[in-house]
Amino acid sequence: PSGGTVLRPLAISAGNRHVLAIHSSSTASLDRSVWAWGFNVFGQVGDNTLVDKTSRVRIGTFSRANNNGAVAVAGGLYHSLMATTGG
Repeated sequence: PSGGTVLRPLAISAGNRHVLAIHSSSTASLDRSVWAWGFNVFGQVGDNTLVDKTSRVRIGTFSRANNNGAVAVAGGLYHSLMATTGG
């Protein structure tokens, strides 16, 4: 994020060769947002590409501000899962 916004990890899950994290922030649009990085040949990072990520990328627009903040993430062999406050 830009502007010096601090993100703190609330939950982290590792898949086969990728990582997912739910972050906490005082900025509502980033609070409970989901970020991922790593091996992405099957799209498991979730950013609609098949390009490996060496640094984190935000996945979707999930956040407390949108009433669909993430509450859990899980990484599998070639997939990722997320549960949100919206269901």
